[in-house]
Amino acid sequence: MPHSRWSSTQATSSPKAEGGSKLPLVTIFTGPQCSLCEELKHELKPIQKEHPFQLTTYDIHDRALPDQPKWHRLYRFDIPVLHIAGKEVLRHRLTEKNRPRLVEALREAAAALGGGGGGGGIKQAAEAGRDA
Repeated sequence: MPHSRWSSTQATSSPKAEGGSKLPLVTIFTGPQCSLCEELKHELKPIQKEHPFQLTTYDIHDRALPDQPKWHRLYRFDIPVLHIAGKEVLRHRLTEKNRPRLVEALREAAAALGGGGGGGGIKQAAEAGRDA
């Protein structure tokens, strides 16, 4: 079954969030027939509604992609790997323990772009994660 080398989805119809600021870029390093990758994409949807971001996937097995040998060497045993604004945030699964780190990274990336990072609840989510 063919799959796209790069794919992208957005929470809004435009790559700009309210106020004209760009959305943070979230990249999932993935591979063919990766059920954990599909699970992670599904788990990101509710977070994307509260903290808008642009989602891109990168197939580490696709030799036509730029820097493929580097990403394949780094992540061949660890997909999915999620990056926000070019920085690794998590590997394998989204859990209650690493969710606050993901939300905080989204907030920081949105702030760096001049956006607000989504609605409230960020501080509470981070605090809830520390208590766990």
